[in-house]
Amino acid sequence: MLTFIAGRQGCGKSLLLTYAAWWYHCNKWECETYHLNLKFPHNEINFLEALHDNESRIWTESNNVLFVDDADRLIDCRRGTTKLAEKMHTWITGVRKRKQTVFISPHGSLIPDLRYRSEADFLINPHGYNPLDDSLSFTISFYNERQVKKIWPISPIFKLYDSYQLLMPYEKKI
Repeated sequence: MLTFIAGRQGCGKSLLLTYAAWWYHCNKWECETYHLNLKFPHNEINFLEALHDNESRIWTESNNVLFVDDADRLIDCRRGTTKLAEKMHTWITGVRKRKQTVFISPHGSLIPDLRYRSEADFLINPHGYNPLDDSLSFTISFYNERQVKKIWPISPIFKLYDSYQLLMPYEKKI
């Protein structure tokens, strides 16, 4: 299952990723994250290095769940001809066959490349946190174009992650 979470800066993308990660963690799934600073047990991976290593877990493991936050460098349509984009496209098209569950969220309001959106099972657009009723509203678009609007209570999730972690430039180790 492939899910993209896209929306403007500060609308609750990382909050939704944390909510989903917490649900999977509570249901005994092994959670792996890239740039999602969770405050409960999970495996932090360097997704960019793993993407270039065909023997890494993201290429070989099945029945795991992966959360990739601030992924704009990975899914930007303006990088369509780079080796990174080619690797990312190959990996994304195999997510279903590897029986992986993947959540990807770009930084800011970047919309994922059309090639990736066409592979997605869900596209989620958060609308923001409402402090008056302590909820996060969002719209889920299904692959068949049907949309559903949801509102979830959210305050317990705030303490489970750090939304101020900085993204550092990627440098491939030689």
